Amino acid sequence: MFSTILTAEQATRIRGAVDSSADFSRYQRPMANLIGFAHQSGTIVFARRENPWAFRRLDDELKTGQENRIKFDPSLAPVVIEPSPKCNVKEMPWLEEIQMLLQTAGFVYLQRSDDLLRFRQAVHQVSEGHKLITLGTQAEVQHFATENWTKLSHFYAAKRDGFRFDIEKIVARDKEQQQEYERLELQCRLSTNPVNGITTVTFDATGSHAPLDLVNWRSTVANGEVGRFVPTNSRISLTLGNFKHPFTFCEEYHNDFKSRWFLFGPTIIKSWIDRVKKKKSSAG
Repeated sequence: MFSTILTAEQATRIRGAVDSSADFSRYQRPMANLIGFAHQSGTIVFARRENPWAFRRLDDELKTGQENRIKFDPSLAPVVIEPSPKCNVKEMPWLEEIQMLLQTAGFVYLQRSDDLLRFRQAVHQVSEGHKLITLGTQAEVQHFATENWTKLSHFYAAKRDGFRFDIEKIVARDKEQQQEYERLELQCRLSTNPVNGITTVTFDATGSHAPLDLVNWRSTVANGEVGRFVPTNSRISLTLGNFKHPFTFCEEYHNDFKSRWFLFGPTIIKSWIDRVKKKKSSAG
């Protein structure tokens, strides 16, 4: 049920291991719910008071340095998320969907801080080469971006108006040629439509922080159309702010191109989430 992720250095000492995590599943108490509360800020926490069984197991087995990334299997203990008592549920339309995603994920990552477990990340292996990933805090978004989005070769984005774009897809190459590239900073934000609740990854191709290549490119894309941006002798480093609730996207691995594609477009993400819902419904 619980396991902890080892550091890369620790993992290299394990030869022939399929999974480099320490397994706590033998301490499982069948069908005990993991009960969490969602806050207006978008964070989700699981407290000792509601989950004494989980903390007893972690108290017994968790070693120093393992508290930042605890791997949890939701198939062994159903996840229940309730709104925090002070929350306005009407302002949390994302809550039901996020609970479903945490209940059906292949695994969930949590971070322990004293008597709280904070939701960090959930992963669904929705098909071969496709992962649906949900990030649960601004810090986790920043961590994921640092690990995965600092050497992007190009992206596709829909032009919302004269200078605002919503990213549909970014592309990261697994193996780069031995060549020096300049770093092109792309500052993005999570933008949620208050009417339909749809979240997009948005950037402004204007202002002092916008690279000149991007400013010149924006005029080549018509409003409502999707354009492809490929910088010259540069690699894109994407940062993402304005986290207000858990954020879900899709990662595709393309072996033929030796690349990973990260999909943010609302239509494709909704189709993958609907597939997860359908699978959950058919499973009863």
